[in-house]
Amino acid sequence: MIIGKVSEKYSEILYKVNNENVFLQLLENLSNVNSSFPKKLSLLIDIAGKGDPGRTWNAINNIPSQTINEVNEAIKSVRTSYIYTTANTYLEILNKTDEIPLANVAEALNIFIYCLDEHLQSASFESCKELASAAENLRASIKSIELVSATIEPTQGNTALPNVSIYISDHTDLDEFSSKLSALTKIIESACNLLQLSMTEADVAIERIESGSFFAKISANPLVISVITVILTNGSQYLLNQPTERSDEAIIRERSETLINVLKLKEALDKNGLPVTELDSELRSSAVIITKQLNNLIGKSKKIEINKNSYTTDETMLLANIQDAKKEP
Repeated sequence: MIIGKVSEKYSEILYKVNNENVFLQLLENLSNVNSSFPKKLSLLIDIAGKGDPGRTWNAINNIPSQTINEVNEAIKSVRTSYIYTTANTYLEILNKTDEIPLANVAEALNIFIYCLDEHLQSASFESCKELASAAENLRASIKSIELVSATIEPTQGNTALPNVSIYISDHTDLDEFSSKLSALTKIIESACNLLQLSMTEADVAIERIESGSFFAKISANPLVISVITVILTNGSQYLLNQPTERSDEAIIRERSETLINVLKLKEALDKNGLPVTELDSELRSSAVIITKQLNNLIGKSKKIEINKNSYTTDETMLLANIQDAKKEP
């Protein structure tokens, strides 16, 4: 299991859940009704202890009516159609995963909707208690996935800086992992060189690296992240969708020129205010290095995810013998 991908999933789900403030407020209001029962019971015991049967009886009768009023007021503050629509949206998200904390939220949500149905059909003190209890359980379940998300959220690197994530789902042994990590490092280094920055000056830092499959999340200077993202995106699309070509020197020479355009290096540099005309030789050599390292990074994979965007091919198509390009003058 790649923890980085799980963290991304939890963060995405929590963003969608927490975006529904009205629904969450409804859960809070109903939860408050449920949590108020111990206080009401304590007050009732205190009244009964004073030996006033009439007052005690009134207090006993007041609890159900007060509870029904509180629950009904909470529900009336929100359109019923909104409650059901939001619940269905949550379930669509949650039913796509089988992680226990998320499954618990889905179960608690189904119970809440069942209790709401029962209450709307026939409101009673009992239906109010069950609905308020279900709301509190659902709210607690949501809080639990917030805790899980906070626990597994990456804590390394400079999270104040933008980042880029790369995920290759194929099983990766130690040699392959080392090769991919080295390739990614060289791609980042080449991007820094084009921006006339060292890795240190660019604040390049690891937020998360995981093996088994290959997952890496790297933060850095915004300019560097912008260029790296362009390179990885366009390079991956190119590598995954180009047929293998013959590797004679003429083809490689032509490719090293066209790759500057394929990788959109000039556009990326120009967008970030770099003098492209002064970097012609650096662009040519960097294009060859970057392409070779992209080939090493992707390997025999048929799919790569960059910042959650997937790029695939029906048949892995790799550039042939990029190392021959070093024959160029």
